[in-house]
Amino acid sequence: QGFFNYPGTLQYVLTADGNQNGGTNATAWNKKTPDQVIRDFAAMISTVRTTTNGVEDVDTVLMPLALYTYLSALRMPTVSELTMLTWLQRNFPTITKWEWINELAGAGSGATDKIIMYKRDPEYVNFQMPQSFEQFAPQIKGLTYEVFCHARVGGVIMYRPASCVWSDGV
Repeated sequence: QGFFNYPGTLQYVLTADGNQNGGTNATAWNKKTPDQVIRDFAAMISTVRTTTNGVEDVDTVLMPLALYTYLSALRMPTVSELTMLTWLQRNFPTITKWEWINELAGAGSGATDKIIMYKRDPEYVNFQMPQSFEQFAPQIKGLTYEVFCHARVGGVIMYRPASCVWSDGV
């Protein structure tokens, strides 16, 4: 178990209605209209808010690089000077961090891409590393050097898993 599949986090199942760009009832956002993408995006945020009765909200979006690039290039049809990503950033001001990470490409079910929204706060999610990586002095052994190292990792702890929502198939 890790951050991408932490137990108790919320899943939003994307609507399979993308029929653009050669798609047939696809969940992928590059097969959907801008209105369908906005609907899915808002529904993901709403999943956290409604599940927690408005107590929790997301402030960070993580997505694969391909999706980030697509949203950065897709122009909104009614406001041609704005890209989809810019429009989302302006209209969802509670989300302050928009980042791409390569590990989300193919991380979803069926090797589909995954998107994650969560509250980035050490009181909500934390990576435990009780012993940082440490290298000891090199030791000569014959004609080679050996460098001993050690570290300890406790993994990810999500104290409020209902403040995190994810979707596969974007």
